[in-house]
Amino acid sequence: MIRRDPAHLTRQGLTILQGWGEEARAIDPHTIDWSKVTADTFPYRLRQDPGPRNALGRMKFMFSNRFHVYLHDTPSRKLFAKHGRALSSGCIRLERPIDLAAYVLRGDPHWSREKILAAIEKGTEHTVRLPEPIAVHLVYWTAWAHSDGGVQFRQDIYADDPALENALREEPLIRERRKNDDEAPQDASPPSKAQLSPEADLHQTRQAMRVGVMAEPEISTLLSGEVL
Repeated sequence: MIRRDPAHLTRQGLTILQGWGEEARAIDPHTIDWSKVTADTFPYRLRQDPGPRNALGRMKFMFSNRFHVYLHDTPSRKLFAKHGRALSSGCIRLERPIDLAAYVLRGDPHWSREKILAAIEKGTEHTVRLPEPIAVHLVYWTAWAHSDGGVQFRQDIYADDPALENALREEPLIRERRKNDDEAPQDASPPSKAQLSPEADLHQTRQAMRVGVMAEPEISTLLSGEVL
């Protein structure tokens, strides 16, 4: 598309930059011979200007993590109508970003919901730091139960369920092994690593499942975004 129509970048609010920091300069897309540019030889970087067309929407929520993942608004609101929402390359689109912003800033009188909306309309960038951290847990669930007894199932797009199933199947064996160990004469020698590994694996699985417990349950109602 860009080879046929270099102005497409401009219409999307994308600026082509060469260099970094103060030495970075904008490049006119019409001056580039796109026939000689490939994904492996692309010598530039793209920056999308803030605005309604920006892929991150009107706001993003940064939190420290080694995967460089964050939560963000999106102009593609129609994606939330899809049954399957595994559409992101890593970060998470939020269906209700304004509600989430109002929630995390609820203790700051300078950032009421009305002031948040006014700041967005102003179109200038604001960075707001929380006075106290909020625990954020990103969880991967393919099945869960509602309080009314209904059960929801989703496709296991990361193929993680077999490992969890194997760990859960180990539990009866571990119980039987414990029972036998309790009935057997006590041995002063410590158990070997091989004897501990099934239980250790199950313990790790349980720990992973506990990640789903959020420090502030109210926030979970605001994170109806797409699956990672």
